Amino acid sequence: MDFRDSHTLKDIVGLEIMKLFETSKNGERSYYGKNLEILVFLPSGQQIQTETQSLKVQSNADGSLKYVQILGPVMPLTEVYEAGKTLYDAFGISTQRLEKWHPKAEAAGHDAESVSNAQANYYPHVFIEIVDSMNRMYPWSISMSLGWIDEDPERHSEAWGRENNPKPPPGLEVVSLEPPSGKTYDRADAWVEANRRQEELDKKLGQVRGPDGQLISGSQDLPKERAEKPRSSVAVKPTDVITEKSVPFPWWLIASFVVIFVLVLAGWLKARKSKSTP
Repeated sequence: MDFRDSHTLKDIVGLEIMKLFETSKNGERSYYGKNLEILVFLPSGQQIQTETQSLKVQSNADGSLKYVQILGPVMPLTEVYEAGKTLYDAFGISTQRLEKWHPKAEAAGHDAESVSNAQANYYPHVFIEIVDSMNRMYPWSISMSLGWIDEDPERHSEAWGRENNPKPPPGLEVVSLEPPSGKTYDRADAWVEANRRQEELDKKLGQVRGPDGQLISGSQDLPKERAEKPRSSVAVKPTDVITEKSVPFPWWLIASFVVIFVLVLAGWLKARKSKSTP
């Protein structure tokens, strides 16, 4: 994606491998791709070279871009914190908010809230957010959006960006959304221990699972002789079924209420008759 001189769909090489996700009534288009390697050139000379979980692109009806959203790989807190600082430094964003978020995230773990910041003076606008990766072992990913939302040619354009965007600090001309250590973190690692315990349990119970993880045989199966035993031809009536905890209906309680009601009614009638007598 070479956005040094323009920002159109034509500037994205390999767009055909992305899925046309949606076309709106007014002609805007949305594209989606996953597990891609991308290289982005920006007007100031800054480059983003990274592997992604997903890439989203939205354009106007004329083919000009509205935004590009990049979602990086999963990683633990230590890695995402360092990667975030590098990106903030590369785009001239203050790390103050990130520094405050870090100890809170250490305490809360994967339940911590996300943290975001933006560089509104950059063209295109840059928005960086550390988001929940939906993985307990590697709970974070970096989402980065590039937005062309200010189309005033006198103030913001590629030519304006080349002149006014913060220049990349030495050594940060090329940045990524990947772990700084260079390690690759697999989402499936979060399930290794759980799968191991399940395999041990299956072995203990004599259970066998298919490729989809569903049980195909095991201790829940009926013994052969029980499964082949013919059903009894004797019908069971509902009245034949008696539960162990059945309790006799409390007729004495109803009789008591009737007696009390009759006595109260008789007393009321007697009192009424005595009042009506001159």
